[in-house]
Amino acid sequence: KCNEDEGKKLFAKIDVSGNGSVSFAEFDAWLGDGGIDKLEQYAKLTDAFKKADTDGSLELDKDEFTKMAAESMDLDKKDAEELFTQIDTNANGNICFLEFEAYIDGLGGLDNIKQFSELKKHFADADKDKSNGLDLDEFVKMATE
Repeated sequence: KCNEDEGKKLFAKIDVSGNGSVSFAEFDAWLGDGGIDKLEQYAKLTDAFKKADTDGSLELDKDEFTKMAAESMDLDKKDAEELFTQIDTNANGNICFLEFEAYIDGLGGLDNIKQFSELKKHFADADKDKSNGLDLDEFVKMATE
């Protein structure tokens, strides 16, 4: 379930022709493109964002984001702050919902956040020389373990 503003954004996404009306073809295309899953994902995403937005500003400041990242992504403070900087695309010091949504969509959904943090940890563990890259030996060892 979404609020009126979220409903309007979703409507605009589905109304690909931009004529102010969702045709059956547009609705069917949205459903065929994982629309129901996307709707459920969107609900999870808005819930996570609202929960993290403790001051109700409709934006996440660095402290709010860092706390959420530690709890839901298992990131330490340094990694969370680096991620904050990546997501804050307009560099205003806050993450609005659209920036948050765009980043999560880029990962393939909210459920992938935990997997992403686990992959990052495995990569860091495999990077024995701490070069921020894997040489052939490190990669082969990681891939075969």
